[in-house]
Amino acid sequence: MQSLAETHLWAVAAAILVNVPIVFLRAVRTDLLLRPSDFKLKYSLLLGVQLVGQTSSSVTPAASGDIVRAYLWRRSANVPLRVGAAVVAFERIYSLGLMIALAVLLITLPRHLLIGWI
Repeated sequence: MQSLAETHLWAVAAAILVNVPIVFLRAVRTDLLLRPSDFKLKYSLLLGVQLVGQTSSSVTPAASGDIVRAYLWRRSANVPLRVGAAVVAFERIYSLGLMIALAVLLITLPRHLLIGWI
């Protein structure tokens, strides 16, 4: 209870506002990945499932709650589990690749000062 009393409302609002575009962009990415399989889901469903998946990933070991999204797509829009699991797996691998690329850039570019960033 004491930690809640010490938390500023503006900090909580800022944290929520930072996550709004992230959830939306992840829903857009999912939509783009599902379209080649001929599945066009409504953005209201994509956003809701994204929020449930993101929340469950943060409270389960190894972020295993992310696979819940594949189940919810199957239940809500008849997307086969294999398609949903493939989308989730691709998103995970893609995110890992982005983190590795960013880490490499942050390690190598500062060594070359301004020339490296250009």
